[in-house]
Amino acid sequence: MSTRRPSANFDALDVRLNSDATALANAVVLVKKGSKTNPWEVDAITGATISSNAVAKAINASAQQLLPQIQPYLEELEGAQP
Repeated sequence: MSTRRPSANFDALDVRLNSDATALANAVVLVKKGSKTNPWEVDAITGATISSNAVAKAINASAQQLLPQIQPYLEELEGAQP
């Protein structure tokens, strides 16, 4: 059994926008556990394929929709005080 933290799957997840900032440069996709080769891929969790697939689809759909809208305001948001 792996001792890797479940969130480690997302630590280096690449959700950069394409050159015209209208969508992700690469869609977030689910791959078979252990076959992740690209930073926009999410490793499936053994025994939780349906859940893993749902999480990957939710991340991709929300990032595709929201990041192009948020990106123009990132500098302002990063400088905001809590």
